[in-house]
Amino acid sequence: MRLFLLLILLFAMTNFYCQNSEFITNIVGTNQNLTSENLKTEDPKEVKYTYFGLTMNAPDPNRIYAIDEIEKKPEFPGNEVALKAFIKENFKTPIASSGEKVSGTIFASFVIEKDGSVSEIGVLHDYGHGSGDEAIRVLSQMPKWIAGKNDSSAVRCMYAMPIVCDGE
Repeated sequence: MRLFLLLILLFAMTNFYCQNSEFITNIVGTNQNLTSENLKTEDPKEVKYTYFGLTMNAPDPNRIYAIDEIEKKPEFPGNEVALKAFIKENFKTPIASSGEKVSGTIFASFVIEKDGSVSEIGVLHDYGHGSGDEAIRVLSQMPKWIAGKNDSSAVRCMYAMPIVCDGE
């Protein structure tokens, strides 16, 4: 019996809040304030809106997403095989002081911008002999990617990858 009364009370409270004209006006008024013009002219961190009684900040358009946070991952023009071919074609294997080509793995990260360009290139680990500088040079020459997307709009995305050099 108590469970039944609790369900009726829950239903009544839900029905009251859904029919409250002040609540509905608040939501409608809020949506009218969120125009693309407001988001362009004001600092995105300053734009606030109220939804279900909670005040929230507008999403930051310059946020850099992790690769697993977005719906559609960024893609190199072609595919992953084309990316490996681009790196192999453009990467010049460093030469050690003994005159031999050096092999190893470089771990690099970069940001794929909304327009597909690559920025903020960094080397997390290299094997020395100028391999990190060479990786930065090659990655900065990459063509534009197909940008990652969240809610059908392009977003900035952090991408990390290994570059394997076999000494050839």
